Amino acid sequence: MPDWTSDFEARLAEGNSGYLDEQVFLDLIEQYLTGGKADLAYTASCEALLQHPFSVDLMCSQAAVLLELEKPDQALDVLRHASGISPGELDIQLLQVETLIELGRSNEAEIILSPFLEEGSKEDLADAWYFKAMIEEQRDQWLQMHHSLERAVRYNPRFQEALERLWLSTEMLGNYTESATFYEEIIEQDPYAWQVWYNLGHAHSCLENYKSAAEAFDYACVINEEFEHAWRDLGEMYLQLGKFQKAVESFLTSLEKSESQDPDLLVKLGEAYEKNGEREQAVTTFKTALVLDDKHDEALFRLGCIRVLENSYDEAVFHLESAISLNGDREEYYVALAEAYFQKGNLPQAEFCLNRALELAPEQSSYWLQYASFLLQHGSLTEALDILETAIGQQFSPQLDYARIACLFKLGKRQEACQSLCLQLAEDFDAHQTLFDVAPELSADPDVISLVRAFRSTDA
Repeated sequence: MPDWTSDFEARLAEGNSGYLDEQVFLDLIEQYLTGGKADLAYTASCEALLQHPFSVDLMCSQAAVLLELEKPDQALDVLRHASGISPGELDIQLLQVETLIELGRSNEAEIILSPFLEEGSKEDLADAWYFKAMIEEQRDQWLQMHHSLERAVRYNPRFQEALERLWLSTEMLGNYTESATFYEEIIEQDPYAWQVWYNLGHAHSCLENYKSAAEAFDYACVINEEFEHAWRDLGEMYLQLGKFQKAVESFLTSLEKSESQDPDLLVKLGEAYEKNGEREQAVTTFKTALVLDDKHDEALFRLGCIRVLENSYDEAVFHLESAISLNGDREEYYVALAEAYFQKGNLPQAEFCLNRALELAPEQSSYWLQYASFLLQHGSLTEALDILETAIGQQFSPQLDYARIACLFKLGKRQEACQSLCLQLAEDFDAHQTLFDVAPELSADPDVISLVRAFRSTDA
């Protein structure tokens, strides 16, 4: 399609648009709408109707522009005029339905829409069911909306707006398994529907089927190489799967396809670099993200974590405290800061940070374990035992049970410790390594070794 915009704007500047064919105007309006220039699209539609005052297609085009400009009352007036010229035309009536939905007049919209839900071309049926879903959304009928959107997609597997809304309703309803099955059926119908592959990837991701999710996102990228979000989500899945080099490549492609540099995407790329062992490149990437957004708390957090690994504890504390000042609700920030303070020898601050992490995420057994280990390293055996017993009372975690047993050994309560160890080995042998992580000296304890060997034979 030729680009008519420059020629039209030049003519307008001269004060005379000149005569243009009806189809040229329709193309021109579409080009402006696609380019996000709704005001110029409206100017073009007004000029078009001056030259072609009885064109129903141009009236429909102008109504669509007015909807884009959030002027549904004016759009409805244009459509009434069009309906008077061409009564019963489907395009006019579907636009009337859309406009009435925008105005919140869903009952009137439903009356007009009803005849078009069973007969028509596949594309028209898809549009009709899509608008039915919009009516149901206004009425908070979420399950009905979901099923109507599925009907729309069955008629038109490449209906992008319907697929986008279908995914939103899937997230709202949480019916990921059913949705994955549905998308697989649609792919059988149209294997090149990239948005369907993308939605399937999200469904598998929410089900923690990361390998299947990666495969689905990969297909979406292959079919539509310019689909930036699919490359980004593919990178996320590779991170989950531990395929860090592939994650780096996917995030770099996403950046290449993106219209502008996105700090969030750069932080993900930095994370992939870090996990891939490219620490210098990770630091550079996090710093680039901070140039774009100096208040990006996650970039500061990840930079702080790297500085902890590099033994640059003062700089680590600076970055981590900055991250917490921007977002004090992320428990992992406090855990990292606790480690930095611990390495600096500032034990009260380290303990404070671990306590804060537990306040934010008491369900995280690893934080309880880390806090108990911290207390054990500083000889606070009774306090460590109290912490572990509190944690065990709140949640099930074999690791916490083994840590408690290690603590009993350290306190000299051997009989109770051995009895508890027998019960725990019988219940969950696989997690027993925690015992030696917390108390390495027990790996040379004859009683402990004897019990572990006995239960290893039983477990085998």
